[in-house]
Amino acid sequence: MHSFTPMLAEIADKEPTLFVVWGLSGVFCILAFAFSRVQRWGIFVALIVAVFSGFLTYCWLRDSNEGPAILQELGRGYVTQAYAAGFLPCLFVLLGFLLRRQRQDVSG
Repeated sequence: MHSFTPMLAEIADKEPTLFVVWGLSGVFCILAFAFSRVQRWGIFVALIVAVFSGFLTYCWLRDSNEGPAILQELGRGYVTQAYAAGFLPCLFVLLGFLLRRQRQDVSG
């Protein structure tokens, strides 16, 4: 006997939920912020983390097979939040760098 498989669920059941997307973004943000606060080499590692997050998001959502289906099934809100979550670590690199620079100016 075969189990019931919804015929309309083509993409939505295979994509991560927004909770997972924002959770991964949070991990990347913490890593990017932490690395940008340490020595000079940390800013390069933080940039790599942030660029990696943005690149993965861009490639995932702009895939010629998957991207339009995601937009059609999950909507513009899902795609917008996924882009925001993917590129948010870039802002945390900048924030960490500015806070480190401010700390050096005050102590130096």
